[in-house]
Amino acid sequence: MQESYEVMFDFYRRCRDSSWAFIRNWENIEELYTQADLLRLSGVDLMPIGRRLVSPDELCKHISWCIWEMYRTFNGTRPWANIARMVENAGLNLSIITTNYDLVCEASLVNEMRCFVYPGFEKLTDRLTSELKQPVNIYPDVDKNVIPIIKLHGSVNWFQGKKKWGAFNGIDSRIPHSKLSGLGFARAEMVNICKEQRGGDADWSDPTPAIIPPMLGKSSSAPVIQQNWRAAIGALTRARQVWIIGYSFPATDAFMLRLLTEGLAENTDLEKLIISDIQKHSEWEGRLSSMFQDSFRKQSQRYISFASDGLLDVLSQTKLDEWP
Repeated sequence: MQESYEVMFDFYRRCRDSSWAFIRNWENIEELYTQADLLRLSGVDLMPIGRRLVSPDELCKHISWCIWEMYRTFNGTRPWANIARMVENAGLNLSIITTNYDLVCEASLVNEMRCFVYPGFEKLTDRLTSELKQPVNIYPDVDKNVIPIIKLHGSVNWFQGKKKWGAFNGIDSRIPHSKLSGLGFARAEMVNICKEQRGGDADWSDPTPAIIPPMLGKSSSAPVIQQNWRAAIGALTRARQVWIIGYSFPATDAFMLRLLTEGLAENTDLEKLIISDIQKHSEWEGRLSSMFQDSFRKQSQRYISFASDGLLDVLSQTKLDEWP
């Protein structure tokens, strides 16, 4: 991991020193990843990063490993299982669409013995499994209601080889949630596990985290990501209520508005679209007016100024027809 951090920080200094005309938040690792992906898409050859020559493809791999290292561990869970129960009691189903890389949603459901599935991995025949030999996508014989977790930007437990993608399940429902720590493996161990589980497959000779920067890059052609985007569009098209919690529509992620546009274009049953964020409504007003038509805002769109964790706790203890 040391080399990856060194390359990332050298690239950070390169970006920072070149920003004499533009204001960019280079402290945001996703900004760095997006910039690296732009260089990769541009077909740039080897470039000097610090004291070494690095290809844009290698640069993206180094940054993805740094993101993996930071997001693979987490503390605590969220009440997604209780929220799912409230939704199901109202005769509806819960789908979770997330741009996060972490495993908070998965751990929350597993901790309450609920099933989840990653769209896009269902048709893979050679799946990665954990040391406990648990299924990758679904925890069977627990509950018939399977909750889709649609991850638009990849996940710390997804890995890609040269042509293949796989999901590695390091969450054990038998471990108390207070001790859950993501995958719990170092980078070298994860690489070896990928290779071993794939039986020495040449496509898995150099696995890297399947983490996608917030822009449409080469990874958009991967069948797994395409399937997740299709699943997200389908979920939005069928939705009765859409809750956007703790997502502030950053400028680096122009894709989300396009996804909402496509998903809601033919949705004739949508009752509510609620945006909840810790920022005050006055700080959001400009963004809301630029995203939604006035008629839609008056009829269906609502904004709640609330911390995400607190709102999830409220929703998990309240009947759906009494939600704010």
